[in-house]
Amino acid sequence: MIIDIINRNIVTKIQFTFETNNYSNYALKSTKISSLLNNENILEYLNLTDLSFDDCLLVVKGSNEHILTKEDLQKSIDTYSITENEPIHFQIMTLVQITKYDDEEQIKVPLLNRNITIEELLHLTRKSIDIYKYLATNDTKRILNSNEKLSNLNKTKFILIKENEMCLVLIKKSNDLQPIHVTEEENEKYQRFIVCATIADVNKENQQDILHQYLLYSNDIVPSTDIQLITFQSESLIQFIAIDQNLPITVTIKNTEVNKSIQFNCRLSITIKRLYGIACQLFCLKREYYCLIMNETTLDDDDVC
Repeated sequence: MIIDIINRNIVTKIQFTFETNNYSNYALKSTKISSLLNNENILEYLNLTDLSFDDCLLVVKGSNEHILTKEDLQKSIDTYSITENEPIHFQIMTLVQITKYDDEEQIKVPLLNRNITIEELLHLTRKSIDIYKYLATNDTKRILNSNEKLSNLNKTKFILIKENEMCLVLIKKSNDLQPIHVTEEENEKYQRFIVCATIADVNKENQQDILHQYLLYSNDIVPSTDIQLITFQSESLIQFIAIDQNLPITVTIKNTEVNKSIQFNCRLSITIKRLYGIACQLFCLKREYYCLIMNETTLDDDDVC
């Protein structure tokens, strides 16, 4: 074992605080602050393993208390030494980043403690809660309940939305996927999403196995995962059934006006009339102005695929 002996004058005591957790140790005065933040032991002691330092702010405590910038983090810890033999105290704050859905305005909310509800976080945005009523997760676009605790979410990025920017989704399990003795309430899951959320977002939020489980809509189509929920908004409640086998026919319909295609799976018995209705709904088109064409031939409503 090799032990290095160093001059005590070149080391200093440091202290990190995050919420109710504290970590103290000694470090060389010349050590960069950024190097300390890469220490996994510090993260574990402070119970910060579920967050990245990109989601945090570092505050140096004392008479000149302030938030450190990225440039400050490259300075040595001795830069912030106030009194000889006194520890240098850093406090870590969670930085919550919120994007307004309507205009993409960025709102940053620094928090000393994540033990707050979504409703309390809404008030901290300083936006009118009569207009901006909901927060959604940034990854799956699910609307959060007002009483959910931020500390339980392990998330720091959210989207702020209005009432008319959300939709209600109901997912039922098919008989094949239902456990024995399951109640009707357990079989149904109501959730709210931003209208821009896709089928993939719904799958991710519900931890659907996208290779073996599918969402059946209107009992006759399985929309592709890139289709947005806004295309189903003609209904106040968007209903899906979780099934374990995809439907056999894959259909692709192209809207030549906007050069955009949609894809879904359907049953063998589906009619052209029904395909036409689905296409108009998913493209948000008025039925009387369009028709379906395949191989330069207009398809008849009564035909079966």
